[in-house]
Amino acid sequence: MLIVVIYDSHGGHTYGLLNPDTVIEAIDMEGNTYQYCPPLTEIQKHLWYNITVPALEATKELAWKSPVAVLSGGDITHGNGFKEELVTTRISDQKFIAEANFLPFIELKNTNYARFVKGTGVHEFGEGSASIEVAGLFQRRFPKKDIKALYHGLLNIEGYEIDYSHHGPTPGKRNWLKGNEARYYLRSLMMDELSLGKSPANLVLRGHYHDPVKEYLSIDWNGSEYESWLYILPSMSFPNDFAVKATKSQYIVTTGIVIFEIINSKLFKTYKFATRLDIRTKEIFKL
Repeated sequence: MLIVVIYDSHGGHTYGLLNPDTVIEAIDMEGNTYQYCPPLTEIQKHLWYNITVPALEATKELAWKSPVAVLSGGDITHGNGFKEELVTTRISDQKFIAEANFLPFIELKNTNYARFVKGTGVHEFGEGSASIEVAGLFQRRFPKKDIKALYHGLLNIEGYEIDYSHHGPTPGKRNWLKGNEARYYLRSLMMDELSLGKSPANLVLRGHYHDPVKEYLSIDWNGSEYESWLYILPSMSFPNDFAVKATKSQYIVTTGIVIFEIINSKLFKTYKFATRLDIRTKEIFKL
């Protein structure tokens, strides 16, 4: 089974994911409604053609006869809380953009399962509204597919468990501290489960911070060893004006899509379609 995981796509923002086939409406000078495809920014071209298209082609090739599940990790839209740099301020447009972003993966014949995690309220128009509506659009469009929106999921694939939600640990404030908070978070989560007599999830997925981290932890509990991996997933958007301030001018930006291949109740392989870029403006001063 393939699990296609896409976090923080921020549809509707000029630095977020935008399918070039997205169609939205406008009104001409005579009051007539017409449809058009919004033009892609250079960042959006990068996110679509350098990451999304290769991930989609790989999904088609790898799936063959295997089932495919799509996990949207939240912040499927950008919302109107930060009104700068938007493709459109119309709420419906942002949701149509989000739908178009995920359509190529969900319409695949092998895709029979999709989950849309409710993300940060300011980005999803409150209480996960964007994810709820987009999931509803897909459920009506593909009634035979299992598609829902939720806050926190625990997916069991023949005994292999994936715990996924939007919010989780920070990547770390300093380079040499990166991953520490994620390990503490994972240890606490594992011990919570073990104290309740449950086995911890094999794979824990989180997002929100747009900065990827991968951590492993093993715990010996009552004579048995339990292992888990935690991923803070990369985003599918670039930092906007607010994010530059919030991250204290973080200039290394990693964007990407991750595909997990589960075979015989084990994680067989992880496929990453990601780029890591230095977004500083580089200049040479000539004397």
